[in-house]
Amino acid sequence: KDPVKKSDEKAPVKESGGKDPVKKSDEKVQSLRKTDPANPGRKGDPEISKDPVPGRVRPVPVKDLKEPGEGKRPVPVKEDPKGGRLLFNGGISFDAKNSSTCGKGQVCYNYALPTLRTPAGMITGTLVITLNIYQNGSTTPLVFTPPTLMQSGVLKDGDHFCFAVNPTTFPGIDLNAGGFDFVASAKFNLNGTDTTFSVGSVPQGVTLKMNNDYQIECKPPTGTKGEIVYDGRSSTTCGKGQICFNVKLPTIMDERGNIITATGVIMLYLYQNGLPILPPLPQSPVLNDKEGTRYCFPINPASMPALNPALGGFDFVATATFNFGLAGIAPTSATIGTAPNGTIPDRNNDYRIECKPPTGTNGEIVYDARTSTTCGKGQICFNVKFPTMMDENGNVITATGEINLNFFQDGQPIPILTLTSPVNDKEGSRYCFQIDPNSIPNPNNREYFDFVATATFNFGLLNSPPTSATVGMAPIGIIPNRNNDYKYRCDEPPHEEKV
Repeated sequence: KDPVKKSDEKAPVKESGGKDPVKKSDEKVQSLRKTDPANPGRKGDPEISKDPVPGRVRPVPVKDLKEPGEGKRPVPVKEDPKGGRLLFNGGISFDAKNSSTCGKGQVCYNYALPTLRTPAGMITGTLVITLNIYQNGSTTPLVFTPPTLMQSGVLKDGDHFCFAVNPTTFPGIDLNAGGFDFVASAKFNLNGTDTTFSVGSVPQGVTLKMNNDYQIECKPPTGTKGEIVYDGRSSTTCGKGQICFNVKLPTIMDERGNIITATGVIMLYLYQNGLPILPPLPQSPVLNDKEGTRYCFPINPASMPALNPALGGFDFVATATFNFGLAGIAPTSATIGTAPNGTIPDRNNDYRIECKPPTGTNGEIVYDARTSTTCGKGQICFNVKFPTMMDENGNVITATGEINLNFFQDGQPIPILTLTSPVNDKEGSRYCFQIDPNSIPNPNNREYFDFVATATFNFGLLNSPPTSATVGMAPIGIIPNRNNDYKYRCDEPPHEEKV
C-alpha cells in the first residue's frame, strides 16, 4: 500500500460504507445533486420553469442542467472504477431561446462537461454532439456525407454549441413535408469511459407531432400592426402639464400558431419654428400588454431653456417603436404628427407655453313649468344650456352635463331623496324626471315637498375644472316658503249633484 502522508492523517475519517472520506468541498457538490428519489424537493434542486414556446424545454444555466430523457439530475458523486471521485457526469439541454425555428439558421444546445477528481488532480471530460434529422415519422435519420457535417467535433471546454442548418441543402429532405424533427445524441467521454444522452425522442424530436421542430422555409408572420394615438382627454394643451399617448402593440402568429405580442417605447420630439428642440425628451419606459400601453410625458415649459417664449408655443411628433425580440423580425414603428409641423397644421401651435383664460359661454339650467306637472304622478322638466369654451388653438369645445334633482321637506338641509339624470351633451338640452309620489319619502306626512335642481358641466380637460348651475334654493325650493313646490296627490274635482 502507499505510505500514509501526514496530511492524510489529519483529515477526519467518516464512516461512508467503504468509500473515501467525504470532504466539505464534496459535501457542497452533493448538496446540489438529487440523491433521494423520495425527496425531490430537497434544497438545492432548481426549478425548471416553462418556456414561452410550448413543447420546448427552456434553456437552463449550466449549473442547473438536468439529465435529458428522464429529467433527472446528473449522476451523483461516486467512485470511478479507474480511481478518483466522479464529481459530475455531464449534462446537456436544448437552447430554444437562441435557436432558429425556420429557414437558414441554427440549432443550439447548452452543456456541461463531466469532471473527475483523482490523486493527480482534476480531469475534465469531452463531448461530441450529433444532430440527427427525422421526417414523416421515420425512425431512420437523414444520412449526411461525411457524417461529421452534423457533428460538433470534440468539445473540450465551453458550455454552448450551435449547429448551422440550411434545410434546403439536407440530402434526402422532403420539401413537401414543410418541416422536420431533430434529436441530439450527446456522447460524453471521461477517463476513457463513454456515456451517451439524448435530447428529444425518436422520431418526434423535441416537440410532439411530426415535422414541427423546424420549418424548412420561414413564412411571413401574420398578425396586427402597431398604432399610436394622441390621448387628448388626458393631455393638457398649455403651461405645466402632460402630453399623453395610447399605443396598440402589434402581434404576430409564429409557425406553431402562438400569438406573440411586441413591446414598445415612445419618443416625443419637440419643434419650434420648424427646428428640433434639443436635447430631446427621455423616451418612455418599455410598454407591454401586462403593465399598460399608455404613457404621459410630463411637460414644463419653464424648465426647457431651449424654448423661445416669444413664439408662444411649440409643436410635437411622437414615434412608437415596437420590438418582438425575435431573430429575423425587425422592429417596426408608428408615428403621430409630421415633422416639423407636429399634429396641427402651421407652426408653434400644438402646445402653448402659457395658459390663457379660455373664452366661451356659461352653462344654464331653467325649470320648464310648461311641460312639468305640480302634483301626483307626473314629471318635473328642465332645459339645459351646455357651456362652451374656445381653446388656445381656436377650437370650440362643448361640455357635457348631468342634473341632480334634490327633494326637501320642512326646510331640513338634508334631501329626502336625490334623482340623477344621465350624462347629456349638445345632442339634447331638455330632461324630464318621472315623478311617482309613492316612491318619494314623506317623513312628516306633509301634503307637499320642495325641489332644487343642479346641473354639473364637465369639459373633460385637466386644465378646465367642472362648473355648475342651479335652479331653486335649498332647502326652500323654487317657490318661496316651505312645502309648496309639488303636491303628493292632486285634489279631486268637486262632484255636482244631478237634479
